[in-house]
Amino acid sequence: YMDHSYHVMMPVEELLPYMGSHFRGDKRVFDGGYHDFIANGATAPVYLAIGQNSRISITGNEDLVWYAKKSGLEELPVFISYQRQV
Repeated sequence: YMDHSYHVMMPVEELLPYMGSHFRGDKRVFDGGYHDFIANGATAPVYLAIGQNSRISITGNEDLVWYAKKSGLEELPVFISYQRQV
């Protein structure tokens, strides 16, 4: 059973393919979260799961990728977990 995890800085550009196609909230939620992101930065990592089947999925804090993309931030903290299946 493989369950290792790592915390690294990753280029936002490399996370973009794993984002959902739509932000999970309305414009008010996005604007509020974005304002907080600009004021405080990423206060938690993006969670990225990589499976033995080579599938990759953002499993938490995807909103940070949206905010970083809009702001032009180049890197985000990412917590990578390697799992049997994603």
